[in-house]
Amino acid sequence: MLDIGCGEGEMAAWLSERGFRVLGFDWSHAAVERARKRFGELPGKPRFERLDATCLPARAEKFDILIDRGCLHGIPRTYGKAYVRSIASWAKPSAPFWLFFHTQSRQGHPTAADTSAGPREEALKYLEAILPAHFDIQQVTDGWIEDIPILVILAVARSC
Repeated sequence: MLDIGCGEGEMAAWLSERGFRVLGFDWSHAAVERARKRFGELPGKPRFERLDATCLPARAEKFDILIDRGCLHGIPRTYGKAYVRSIASWAKPSAPFWLFFHTQSRQGHPTAADTSAGPREEALKYLEAILPAHFDIQQVTDGWIEDIPILVILAVARSC
C-alpha cells in the first residue's frame, strides 16, 4: 500500500500493524524522520521516504492500493496533472486509489483547488479534470476529517 503525503506516519503505521506492506512518503524531511523514529521498530514496519508527489519516481515499485489523506489538496493546481501522472506510475493496473480531498481549511479558507464556484463544487470540478487521465472515478462521497469538509474519492488506476 502506498500512503501519499504520510506526514508523521500514523496511517502507514496503523495499516502496517494490520498486515499491509506500506510505503509512506512525504515532501517534508522532518516529518519523514519523525515517522521513522516513531514507527521504525514495528513488526512488519512501514517504510518511509522523502519524495515529491509531483515527480515521477526513479524506481518501478508498484502498489495494489494507494491512499492520499492529506497531500493533493495542499499542492498548487498547476501541479495537479503532474501529481496524478506520478501517483499513477506507482499503481498496479486496477489498483484502487482512495483520495481524501479537503475542500476547505480548518479556518474555513479555500484550499489550493478553490476558486469562485464554492469549495465543494470547485474541488470536484478540479478532480474530475485531472484524475481521468490515469484513473477512473468510481465513487464520490462527502465527508469530514475532524472539522474539515472533504470529498472522498474512490478511483481505479487504468491499465497502461
